[in-house]
Amino acid sequence: MALPRSTVELGRVVSLAVAALMELGFDHPSDHVFVAGIGNLATVNRIARAIRPDPTCRYFRTPADKLRFTVLASPGPARHGSGHVDMLTAQDLQDLNARAARHFLDVSPADRFQAVLL
Repeated sequence: MALPRSTVELGRVVSLAVAALMELGFDHPSDHVFVAGIGNLATVNRIARAIRPDPTCRYFRTPADKLRFTVLASPGPARHGSGHVDMLTAQDLQDLNARAARHFLDVSPADRFQAVLL
């Protein structure tokens, strides 16, 4: 399975999902996010109820496997590590922005997050 080639936009979407979950009061955003991708295509799924590693993740993993997507982040062990997975474990928005700042290009949720809330 091939990893997505461009992860900057994916990083922005992941950080936005994490920021939104934090603002909605979710303590552990990583329990609510599933990320998979291939080539120039990736998807981030945000689920209101916590996703459990098994068997619920099969609902996401089975189609991802069928489409040959690489699972980049999910509750439980991810199949492949990536920089944006680190953002899923941020403790708060300040920590999230600090983690996003370590990336070569801007993947912080701040401006995008404010626009979504308006």
